[in-house]
Amino acid sequence: MTVKNQEQNYQMTSAGIRLYVEDPRSVIKRQVKRSFWVILITAVITAGALFLAIKTIKDRSTALNQKQNLLVSSLQSSNIDINLQANWDQIAPYRDKINNALPDPTNMLDYQGALEQVAQTSGVQISVTFASGQSKAPSNIPGQTKKATANASLDHTVAVKGTFSNIISFMENLENMPYFVQVNTYTISTPQRGNNDASANLSLKVYTK
Repeated sequence: MTVKNQEQNYQMTSAGIRLYVEDPRSVIKRQVKRSFWVILITAVITAGALFLAIKTIKDRSTALNQKQNLLVSSLQSSNIDINLQANWDQIAPYRDKINNALPDPTNMLDYQGALEQVAQTSGVQISVTFASGQSKAPSNIPGQTKKATANASLDHTVAVKGTFSNIISFMENLENMPYFVQVNTYTISTPQRGNNDASANLSLKVYTK
């Protein structure tokens, strides 16, 4: 037997002796440690993969919600545009009439002339007073010197004198004026015995440009 064969037999014998001589508990502990590390590494890899999957799902969900919100906003905007266009198509033929029905708050002579025309038709006498001390009072009305600024409406009072029936006729004819006039309040003093004249005070509002 050669020296090389003797060394191989010695190694095999040593390994075999170690296999039988090593404490079984050490073998079990080594196997447990190995299994523990395998399980730990597997758990870490699984947790990492699960984290990435959840993150990917959240990112995609967020992107989908943003796209959905943009789509809803776009649809709502389109609906608004369509509604505005539809409203404009209905209003357009009456645009000039509407503009004419809103007097310029800095030039109320035409409106006052319309009131006097209604009064003449109704057979009454009137006196118009626009709200004093307010920026919305027109500048070209007699007795008004403060410069006016554009407002949505203009308050004023009208003192009316005439018969009771004529005063009622005047109030009814206000609705036929080519302006948007609103009666806020009114008081009527009935005629005394032997006197057919009555009087009324009307608080009006006319909508302006």
